[in-house]
Amino acid sequence: MTSNIRAYRQITAGAYTVALPMGMRMRMDGVTIDDVGLRPSKLQFAQLMSMIASAPPPGTTPTPAQTRDVLEKAAGIYEGIRIGNAEIRGLAVETPEGPLKLAAIRLNLENGKIGEFCISKAFDARSPKGR
Repeated sequence: MTSNIRAYRQITAGAYTVALPMGMRMRMDGVTIDDVGLRPSKLQFAQLMSMIASAPPPGTTPTPAQTRDVLEKAAGIYEGIRIGNAEIRGLAVETPEGPLKLAAIRLNLENGKIGEFCISKAFDARSPKGR
């Protein structure tokens, strides 16, 4: 098996706010990503780009074969990415149905598979009916 090549030791970003369509707004207090690696033999970007170029027009439904092809190529790219640890802190999403708040989300990715996915500490949300 080919080993990973370290791309980044640590990536850190501070507070970030995004305004999304339909009245949604998302804010993150901070993001940290540790130990990002790539396996070049698995990153087949040329194949993926040719597949995107030959995709069905927007608004049409792809065939089952086209969908399977996209998923297989995307899975191959994920197999070529390693993330030792990623954490998003202070995530707040404002939607027309009400706010959603998370203290932290953590995950890691190895060989295209999530090893850990954790929503920690506080989780606060309201159901669509306000209960």
